[in-house]
Amino acid sequence: MKGTVCLTHKVNGKGFDVKCKLRDVEVFRDANNIIVGKRYYDITSISSSFIDRLCKGKLDVYVDEKLLDGAFIHIVPNKDGIYIFRDPIGLIPCYIAHKLGKLYIALTKKDLILIGVDSIYRLDPWHIYRVDLSNITVFTPIGHPIIDIDPAIARFNFEEAVTTFLNLISERIKNIDLLKKHNKVYVSYSGGVDSSLTAKILQEAGYEVILISAGLEKSRDLYYASRASKKMGLDIILSEKKLSDAHRDVEKVIAIIEDFNPLNVSLSLAQYWVFGEVPRGNIISLGQGADEIYGGYSRYLEVYKMTGEKALKLEIIKKTLFSYFINFEREWKLSDHYKIINFYPLLSPKLVSFGLSLPTRYSIEASDDKIRKHVIRKAALKLGIEKELAYAPKRSLQYSSGSMEAVRKISKKTGLKPHEYLFKLYNNIVPH
Repeated sequence: MKGTVCLTHKVNGKGFDVKCKLRDVEVFRDANNIIVGKRYYDITSISSSFIDRLCKGKLDVYVDEKLLDGAFIHIVPNKDGIYIFRDPIGLIPCYIAHKLGKLYIALTKKDLILIGVDSIYRLDPWHIYRVDLSNITVFTPIGHPIIDIDPAIARFNFEEAVTTFLNLISERIKNIDLLKKHNKVYVSYSGGVDSSLTAKILQEAGYEVILISAGLEKSRDLYYASRASKKMGLDIILSEKKLSDAHRDVEKVIAIIEDFNPLNVSLSLAQYWVFGEVPRGNIISLGQGADEIYGGYSRYLEVYKMTGEKALKLEIIKKTLFSYFINFEREWKLSDHYKIINFYPLLSPKLVSFGLSLPTRYSIEASDDKIRKHVIRKAALKLGIEKELAYAPKRSLQYSSGSMEAVRKISKKTGLKPHEYLFKLYNNIVPH
């Protein structure tokens, strides 16, 4: 079933309509529940007891791997309201609103704005929302299977950690139904360790891998990606853009991601160019998750130096949990625009739980560790990726692709600062 899902649901004897504005996202429905946006696994077997187990903290990321690993929104009609639960990582955005006795559920804010609702409520991952005729009640489940540290994993030595990491990814890729429907996978490629590892893992699993890199003329990403693709022995699509392309596309990006933050717009502009090279219906694979979980950001060194290893662990957990807000929702909106499918080989509830359970020193050895991500780098070497790529320094996409520079130049021509210029575009483009 696709498009808009409508059902009349009774709460305490009173009926109200639920309308899901889902466009082309798949919807699966049985007598008890609706599953929105099935991506990786067949999760139609979820029953309403799922909510009870969630509330009681009885879900286990290893036992319930197939249940939790995927991009989905779970909607359960119940006698006291509609229960809504997003996937624990937050790969698909979800917004709700009330209007005239109807509950509207949508994947973008603009769908609800166009209906003319008064206020929009954003749903966060790993929370249960009970919605009735006029109220929204939020339940936070006991514990969190992603960040519950596994003592056994915490005792792994470094080599065990690297081997287990690769085994978990290999096992996951074999089990994902989505990949079984495709022989070819596209990889967003920068020439760094994360995207090289992503490409190598998929190649080892037997898929035809096509790399894609995009950026302004003479940008570092295009240079390094082209050079690295030869070392990987993989074909690459290089999408070279002019400043005029950025000027044209920045408005489209703002309309898609529903945001005007200069960092988010710059990141999205580069990804918009990459995603645009993927044929409709195909998979774009991204190396997201490694920087958050395995210490890729320089910000982590500041935390380590100022407040110590325990505070660093908390910062890594926080950064990981809020990745949906910073990255995944934005990337989903871009992929939805092009009707392609995002896939994150390095990221699943089980992989996140594993990574966060490892000793922090396996990611960052000291407060002056400029290399970081040691588990990821050693895993890349173990798969045969050349040392130059495995130990390539981190480059921020918005700078190495030239997209941030483009936004600054375009803004300067108007006499405005980037945030002023983008906010002005946002107000003119995105419905309020």
